[in-house]
Amino acid sequence: MTRLLLLLFLTITANALEQPYVKGKWITVEATAYCPCEICCDTRTETTANQTSTNAVPYGVAASPDIRLGTRVFVPEGIGYLDATLRGDRWLVADDRGGALRTEWRRSGITRIDLRYKTHASAKAFGRKFIVVFIEGGK
Repeated sequence: MTRLLLLLFLTITANALEQPYVKGKWITVEATAYCPCEICCDTRTETTANQTSTNAVPYGVAASPDIRLGTRVFVPEGIGYLDATLRGDRWLVADDRGGALRTEWRRSGITRIDLRYKTHASAKAFGRKFIVVFIEGGK
């Protein structure tokens, strides 16, 4: 019950503070992080499911199947994802899928995202947490 109230509070707070001027909605997701290394991806990868180069676009979002590839995702400041790096432009594109994301989503039904970092240490430091993000066009 406490967890549900916390998620509701976070959703309301995010809606009030940072409503982007586009059509869509705020949703609570379970977020993890990855980098395109052998540890995170089984093999070193340089392209995403959308054929985006991870060298050219080092930051992005892998998402569970309920978020279409190409969907823009707004990640607010203050959750620990590149707060010093992405000043001003917090929009990322869902350009990847992950085997674990698909499996966990099918098992639990919880929307999941995996935030892409340049380095493994940064991805590992992010951990796993519930966050509120804005999905352009809805879910």
